[in-house]
Amino acid sequence: MAQHEGLIDNAAEPERCLCARNPLKMDQQAKCSAVGLRLTTMHGPSSKPPVLATSVSWRETAIALAILLLVALAARLATFDNPVIGYDEQYYLLVGDRMLQGALPYVDLFDRKPIGLFLIYGFARLFGGDGFLAYKLVALGFVLVTSLGVYRVARRWSGPVGALAAASLLILWYDFMGGEGGQSPVFYNALMVGA
Repeated sequence: MAQHEGLIDNAAEPERCLCARNPLKMDQQAKCSAVGLRLTTMHGPSSKPPVLATSVSWRETAIALAILLLVALAARLATFDNPVIGYDEQYYLLVGDRMLQGALPYVDLFDRKPIGLFLIYGFARLFGGDGFLAYKLVALGFVLVTSLGVYRVARRWSGPVGALAAASLLILWYDFMGGEGGQSPVFYNALMVGA
C-alpha cells in the first residue's frame, strides 16, 4: 500500500473505502481519486472495520421472538390478574368500553390523552370478559413488537446475544418504571422504534 499526504491507497480493498459508507466524504473521495487514492477508515491499514448486520434471518428473528416472549411473560404474568394495577388504565378501559356503546370521547367522557389510546382499549374490550386481562394481553403484544424492534436495531451494531440483552432490558425496564400494564408508552414506543 502506498501512502500519499497521510492517505492510504487501498484500491485493492474497496470495501474499506470510507466514502462508500459515508456520502459526506464523496467530495473528498473525488479529490483522492484524481490522484489514484482512496480514503481509509480510522481502523488503519491492517485492521478491518466492524461488520454490521444488514439483515437478520427469519430463523434468528423467530428464536429471538420466542425468547423475548418468555422474558415478557415472566416479567408481566404476575400482573395479569390485578385489575387495579393503575388507575389510569382503568379509566382508559372505561372510555374504550363506553366508546363501543356509542359515547363520544371528549364530550361524554373526558381525558387529555389522545384518542388512539382509547381506541386500543376499546379494541381490547372486543375480546370479552371484564377487559382487564384483554388489555394486558394487547399490551403484551405491543411490548413484544417494541422489543423485537429494539432487537433488530441493536442487531445492526452487535451480535445476537447483545441485541437480545438490549431487547430484554427494555421489557424489564417497563416493569421497573410502572409500565407493566398498559400505560401509554407501552403502546406508542412500538411506533417510535419503528420510525
